[in-house]
Amino acid sequence: MLSRHASGIFWLARYLERAEFTAKLARATLSAAPPGSNELKKFLASALLAIGEHENFRRNHASSPGTCELEFLVGSGSNPSSIFACAEQARSIVELNCPALPPELEAAVHELLRTAKEMEKKSSLKEPVEFELLAICSRSAEAHGIAHGRLLRGGAYEYWQTGRMIERVSGIARMVDLGLNLARYMQSENSCAGDSFLLDYFGNFANSGDLLKECGGRVSEFAILNFFILSPKPPTSLAFAVLEIERCLKCLSKSTANAAKSASMANRLAGSLRTPKPELVLKDDFSQFARNTIQAGARLANQIEFDFNFKA
Repeated sequence: MLSRHASGIFWLARYLERAEFTAKLARATLSAAPPGSNELKKFLASALLAIGEHENFRRNHASSPGTCELEFLVGSGSNPSSIFACAEQARSIVELNCPALPPELEAAVHELLRTAKEMEKKSSLKEPVEFELLAICSRSAEAHGIAHGRLLRGGAYEYWQTGRMIERVSGIARMVDLGLNLARYMQSENSCAGDSFLLDYFGNFANSGDLLKECGGRVSEFAILNFFILSPKPPTSLAFAVLEIERCLKCLSKSTANAAKSASMANRLAGSLRTPKPELVLKDDFSQFARNTIQAGARLANQIEFDFNFKA
């Protein structure tokens, strides 16, 4: 496979996963926020802080005072993590890499962009966007399903899955950190709200039935950490994502020596998740654990981009 095609597949998977993550984060924030515009603004500001775009929003808001937090989160071209920005990047990659991509995948990306444009328009008019957020998640899942069934040659699926899981590592760390912090805030405001909030929020990132089953019927902070961080079973977990990256890089290293350093780094990251227990992760500060994980994921992403000469 040509390097530029492999790079396009890797980055396309990343942008689609990032768009889906942002859509789920927006849905979780909107559904879990208590009634009242001030509380919603606080929650959305926390979501922007979680994805590292709060300062960017403040600068943008200073020049465009009418821009609200939700609009910036989902529809702003100034926010590189917004759904609209990710969809535009995905479209650009599809147009440059058409020969390496199945037509169904190209069509799914264009449909996602169409939905993102509609959502960008509605968010700028301060209209509800819940339906479009759900549609973005469906479009992204459809694209990943097409990739799973059609990208079968030359390590194409391994490049795709590596990009997708690299994005998932930082996404999971960010969303769990935000969810736990918001739950503690809700508990401080209403002592009965903690557990119900956890299910309302985290149910947007996994099947609620699976989450309850895995948690033994009661969603607690320990159960959340086990399900989304440490257990290798759920495909929405950090441990699963890291092990999948490690598997893909091992497969790619059979055909190219370039993957050796990346595979070794992925192995070390996977090893760091094998021993902790939820209570140890929580003992000091989960936010610090999340920051360390995001930084480790970024270093791994940079190493992969260097080893394979991938350019965004």
